[in-house]
Amino acid sequence: MTKPRLRTCVLFGVLGALVALAVVASLGPRRKLVIVAAFYEELAVGMTEREVDAALPVAPGDYTGGYVHATSQPTCEGELPIYIDYCTRANGTLSAPDPLTGRPIRGRWWRGHDGLVLVFFGDDQRVIERRYYPGYSRSWVEYQWRRLF
Repeated sequence: MTKPRLRTCVLFGVLGALVALAVVASLGPRRKLVIVAAFYEELAVGMTEREVDAALPVAPGDYTGGYVHATSQPTCEGELPIYIDYCTRANGTLSAPDPLTGRPIRGRWWRGHDGLVLVFFGDDQRVIERRYYPGYSRSWVEYQWRRLF
């Protein structure tokens, strides 16, 4: 009789700890809601890096906290082809090879709850391309749920 009671107590103890952890996680600090569609409108081809920094209220990076981010066809302005292959980094910077010369191009990115904004800089530190990819983020649970159903 003691063993089933011990198992029940351990089971309820573990479940209680998990519930307490979930409550603490839900009460933790929330990420700032960042809408990046407005960022795209603030940027222009030809701006310097300083002008980009002054025009946008937050540092480059991910403001969604999502596990995955789905996007659609971008809105573009600039000289780069749509198929350019770029690599984003956690610090908000990005790099890509120039499709004509093969030289590296650098830039910055901002991911918000409504999409993704990319800015590419030329050799003269001026914006040569700006892009806005409308999209949305999903948590790990949402991602796994959609994979199942």
